[in-house]
Parts: sequence; C-alpha cells; structure tokens
Amino acid sequence: MDTVSSTTISAEGDRTHAGHLCPNCETTRLSLEGLHCSTCAPTVEGVLKEVPGVHSATVSIGTGEAVVIHDRRAAQPETLVRAVEAHGYGVASVDGRMLLSDGTSVVDPTEAGEALAHDEETAAHRREYRRLMRKFWFAAAISVPVMLVAYPELRWLYLPYAFVDTVSDDTIWLLFVISGIATLPVLFYSGRAFFTGAWAAFRHQSADMNTLIALGTSAAWVYSTFALLLPQLFPEGTAEPFYDISAVVTALVVLGQALETRAKGQTSQAIRKLDRAPGQDRAGGPERFRGGSPG
Repeated sequence: MDTVSSTTISAEGDRTHAGHLCPNCETTRLSLEGLHCSTCAPTVEGVLKEVPGVHSATVSIGTGEAVVIHDRRAAQPETLVRAVEAHGYGVASVDGRMLLSDGTSVVDPTEAGEALAHDEETAAHRREYRRLMRKFWFAAAISVPVMLVAYPELRWLYLPYAFVDTVSDDTIWLLFVISGIATLPVLFYSGRAFFTGAWAAFRHQSADMNTLIALGTSAAWVYSTFALLLPQLFPEGTAEPFYDISAVVTALVVLGQALETRAKGQTSQAIRKLDRAPGQDRAGGPERFRGGSPG
C-alpha cells in the first residue's frame, strides 16, 4: 500500500470515528511547533479540550501532531489554531495543508503541488530556527556583560578591575542594579515562551519544562532583587544577587531549542530525499517490486 492510499484510509477512519461521536463531528490534524518536552503534549491536549465544541484531543510528542475531533458548527480549524497559538505553541499545518508565513493562507499539497508544501515546511523550520537564534543572541549579548559584573570577589573575572585597582561598594551595588534591569528584557523577550507555557500548564493543573525554566529564572531574579534591596532579610554573607543565572539559563535553553528545531528540519529533509531517491517508490520499497510481487 502506498503513502497516498494509507493517508486516505487513515482520513476515512478518522471521519468514521468522528461520526460516531456526533453527526456534525469531524477530525482535524494539526502539525504542532514548540513541543520541547513530553509534558507539553498533555498541556496542549488540555488547551484544545477547552475549546467549545471539541469532543476529544490527542497529542503525540513523537510526531508533533494533534488529532482533534470537534463539532464543525461550534469549532472551526481556525479556532483550534488560535487556541494553540494563544498558549505559546505554533501550528505548521492543518490536515496536511501548510500554513504560510502570513498565518492565514494554506497550501493544499494535492492541489498546489507536493513540492511547494515541502518547501513551506522547510521554510517553517527555518523561520522557527531564526526566531530562536535571534532570542538567543539577544540573551547572550546581555548575559556576557552581566556575568562580568556579577562576582566582585573574583578579581580575574570582574570587569571593573580591568580599568581600576579598587572598586567601591557603591559602584558594585549600582552595577548590580543595572544588571537586574538589563536582565528583565531577557526574561520577557527571550524567555517569554517559558512563562506562557508555564501559565498554560498551571491552568491545566500540570507542570512541564516551561514551568521549571520559568520558576528557576524568575526565582533567581526575585531573590537577587530582595538580596540587593533588603539584605537585612538574609543571614549575614548570603545576600548576593544572581542576575546572571536568569540570563545565562534562558540563553542556553533557547539555544538548545534552536538546535533541536534545526535537527528536526534536517531530519525531515533527509527523509524526503530518501523517499525521492532513484529506485524507491512512495512507500520506500525497491522500484522493481512496484505493481506486484518479484518475478
């Protein structure tokens, strides 16, 4: 059985199953972006199930696909896409139709050509990679100077010692204040997806990687601010700011997500090239077996 036939049978099975739930039910498949941990899947499932008219939603972290059975009168595919995107995740395609960069138009591979759909899928991976790398470089550009003024006890690392022999306590305090202010854009720009994802997980009484990163980076920032402004609340010698932790952790996690996105894109391209290789049919079998058994 070739790929097209398998897809057709799968779609027919989806429609049959949806028809059992309600006469106006249909099945929509969403290709998702931003699933970077196993607990992201139940979070997105919960988001989709909250949409009025949705009867069931299943998300596979392995394929990055959501299968949603919904009443087409109450919930359109566009509604499902908006719900997913509102919680910090992305949608690359709907029922095999690739979403274009404007976020509204779609390309149906059966009508506009499969090659164009593949090109748009590759472009989507590249856009996601470039977006994450922009966030990484922004975070890195702030993390480096913040680190260089984070540890005044380390003379070889503390940047002011490159220009002066002694640094006053007031100067150290002022540099910490500047670091705290500079770190905020890193949290809210480079790390925005962590907080939106953590909020979505919290609303569904769960926790995921976004929760871990959001809690860790925000706790480091809040602790540092209290240690800087109200040091008397802490035991003597423990009130030390750690703004660099917030910035560096955010930068490194975003970099990891960017590399993961690039690897997924390269894997998809390699699979498509293998599928189109000479001597292979659409199902990946040897060309000499097409149309029957070997003779």
